[in-house]
Amino acid sequence: MRMTIGKRTPFDPHGSNEFTYTIREIKVEGQRFGKPAWLIGWGGFDDTADTWKPIENLAGYEQDITAFRKREEVRLAELAAKEARNKRKAPEENQSGDNAEEDQESGVLVEGLGGIRKAECWRYFKVRLDPENNDKILEIMCKTCGVAGSVAYSGNTSNLRSHLSHVHKDLFCKLMSKEKEVVTSSDSTPKMVTLQAMLPAVPEDRRDELHKK
Repeated sequence: MRMTIGKRTPFDPHGSNEFTYTIREIKVEGQRFGKPAWLIGWGGFDDTADTWKPIENLAGYEQDITAFRKREEVRLAELAAKEARNKRKAPEENQSGDNAEEDQESGVLVEGLGGIRKAECWRYFKVRLDPENNDKILEIMCKTCGVAGSVAYSGNTSNLRSHLSHVHKDLFCKLMSKEKEVVTSSDSTPKMVTLQAMLPAVPEDRRDELHKK
């Protein structure tokens, strides 16, 4: 593309009156003096030499203009999609946070495995935490049969394991297998949570009914 040097064209460092300019990049499409124009980045020049050029000065670069417009359409579509996702996500995050606060305040049952409760057997139980102290458990419930009881500090999780071994033998077998994997894959045995689960055992005359469900 040959252009005569002028005040709206990058300065020719070689001092000639005529210089061959190469378009490095079409950056922006807009309006200049009421006509469509494009902000051009020139080959061999930095961004300070960018200039606006009307369509009549860009003969031979029609394909570059078309490609630029297509890229802009894709970019704007991606931005619109991202904004839409963020708008949908924001209410969900707020709702999730509100629910978490409500759960904590009301002390509803939550998953047993978590926080300081790291023993694998907690996976099969839910707990109701003290709203003022998340480390304090007010109630524990078996996720399988719904039997619930209180929990006191001190001791260990032996009553949880006992409940599984007597009432849910299949789950107890899974627990034993999982704990064996943990022991064999670690140099040290996982620490048991210092909580005594006061979970009442299910009477033997009711256990058959539980397994029928």
